[in-house]
Amino acid sequence: MTDFGRRSGVGDMLKSTYDTNEDGVVDNSAKLEASSKAQVQDHTPKSHAHAQANITNLVSALAGKSATGHTHTESEVTDLAHDADKIKGVEVDDAAKADTKVLAYDTASGKIAYATQTTGGHSYVDRGDPSAQDKTQADLTLDTTWRDLDLSAIVPEGAVLIHLRLQITDDAATSVIAFRKNGNAQVWNSSYLMTRIANVTNYGDLFVACDASRVIEYYGGPSDFIGIWLTVRGWFI
Repeated sequence: MTDFGRRSGVGDMLKSTYDTNEDGVVDNSAKLEASSKAQVQDHTPKSHAHAQANITNLVSALAGKSATGHTHTESEVTDLAHDADKIKGVEVDDAAKADTKVLAYDTASGKIAYATQTTGGHSYVDRGDPSAQDKTQADLTLDTTWRDLDLSAIVPEGAVLIHLRLQITDDAATSVIAFRKNGNAQVWNSSYLMTRIANVTNYGDLFVACDASRVIEYYGGPSDFIGIWLTVRGWFI
């Protein structure tokens, strides 16, 4: 390659300066490896890495952020145990799903089931299809004294009103069995069923408010009755 010619106002471009390796290509142009300027601008960079110290504000930006792939114990999650224990492992039964229903725990099936929502924010839960009555005359003390009846083995926590089906028979008329909320002292807000005619079975559906422990009170007498059959049909929760 010969020395480049001169141009006025520019100066000499000597081969010894611009083509030091004598390959016939100006040195800086050789670095493009025959690529155009546009090709160089659009090329995909080679894979490379940067040290943490070379990335501006990286440490401060990540401060307080959670690491990928971590766990929390149950005790570290606020109120998890309080609510989760109630439905741990419980299957949701969506057979009766409808826009007008809400989810509630059904003790009969052991599932979270859809129940009809009532006014006031409470929902009625149908117990299902029990195979026998829950209480009989043998389970009750009928001495004209108000006594406690614990239904917590049937009715779940959170229930506020229990729906009872009652069947009574006696050999005398006007024999009464009554129910009221546990802790009440008066009879005016109680539900009751009375025999109207001797030796004729009487049936009734009663609704009784319960306390937080699902305990209600009952009163029976003065007769011992021939038979009493009590079944929990459902509850409001």
